[in-house]
Amino acid sequence: NTYEVKGYNWYRGVGDYSGFIGHTTTELDFIDDGTEPQYELPHPREVNPFIVPGGVDYPKTVTYFENRLTFGGTFYRPTTLLASETDNYTGWQVPPIPVPSQALEVEIAVRKRETMRGLLSLQRLLIFTDAAVRVMGGNAPLTPETAASVRVVSEVGCSVVPPLLAGNRALFVRAKGRGVHMVRPSESDGDSFGSVDITGQAAHFFREDAGVGSTDNWRHSGRFVTTDIVDWCWQEDPWNLLWMVRGDGKLVSMQLEGGACSLHTTGPTIPASDGDRFESVCSVPEGTEDVVYLCCLRGSKYTIERFSSRTSPTEFAGLNSVDCAVPFEEGPPVALVDLGAAGAVLEGRQVWAIAAGNEPVGPVTVVAGKADFAAAGFAMRTENGPGASVFGWVGLLFQPTMTTLDVVTSESRMAQKTVEKVAVEVAESIGLEVGQNPDK
Repeated sequence: NTYEVKGYNWYRGVGDYSGFIGHTTTELDFIDDGTEPQYELPHPREVNPFIVPGGVDYPKTVTYFENRLTFGGTFYRPTTLLASETDNYTGWQVPPIPVPSQALEVEIAVRKRETMRGLLSLQRLLIFTDAAVRVMGGNAPLTPETAASVRVVSEVGCSVVPPLLAGNRALFVRAKGRGVHMVRPSESDGDSFGSVDITGQAAHFFREDAGVGSTDNWRHSGRFVTTDIVDWCWQEDPWNLLWMVRGDGKLVSMQLEGGACSLHTTGPTIPASDGDRFESVCSVPEGTEDVVYLCCLRGSKYTIERFSSRTSPTEFAGLNSVDCAVPFEEGPPVALVDLGAAGAVLEGRQVWAIAAGNEPVGPVTVVAGKADFAAAGFAMRTENGPGASVFGWVGLLFQPTMTTLDVVTSESRMAQKTVEKVAVEVAESIGLEVGQNPDK
């Protein structure tokens, strides 16, 4: 590589204890007049913050805070915070005389053994450990003097699932027990933070049950988990939804503003051991909304599937109400639908077709990657006039269900109640059944 020398910086001292004394544009022009070195500006040297006596000590979590690259939770230093120089993400040098912009290594005082599991920037630096949540900085720039200001805001620990930001809220999965906690700054006092359980009304979604789950390899406990949250993401637009993948492969969605939760399964559920499952989830900004992508295990194949909202600008996206969906434009009549790459995943499965103005059509078994609706005796009509094509989707059928919650307080349980009328309003729906249970 070619380079051009712009000048020379001169330092004086002993070993690493040195300071800046001058600058010249050529190598031979400098004259040392005995000026006291500026020890707050030591000679530059390469520093690797992860090298410790005996080996390498890599961190578990990272974030940016006040224009510093910040790491935490190394193996040998589980409660130590490492912050780079201000505006220099590769600068880890600590000068002999402290300066505000220098790199920082802060060991947080704890009453018991803890380890950092997450870092988030939300007005303050939020530090999540397996036993508590703390805040650092914010009132003044982070310097060697202010870095000692660390306060506990919650005695609830964070699991190995990374915490995430949802607007002005920080969310984390509990290390013990079940559910999700939220940490947010006080609306009346910006210097204080509060913590609250946001899944208390939906605790039944996170209780242990005898279902198909997975082994807890992350914490090396060997425990079999079914309703633990193993992955999640935040979808800000259009619905302000939190999507959580459980250990049993089911998906829980939560609307943060109202606290409403829903449980989602995918593929066949009987027998449960043969059912498909969700493995991972993420949210990607695309245009005017956030699009959720799901990693699904279908049989022995992993697939990445895009979750489109009903407000998506994509034409006919609102008709998509089948699982593992494939769009089609056929006929009329709708005869043989080629499922393309999804055909191998859906091979041998029973699929249904959804199109505007039609009842759900199916089931039809996928053979050689195609769904032959004509051979099954099904017909679909078009809403766009005679001879126009039918636009729709082919995929696995699912039936949304809604169940009312039990009354919480014991006093209300004993009170006599009379329900004279119940009203249900639906939009863009072609069917609704109401009863005491799915059999009635």
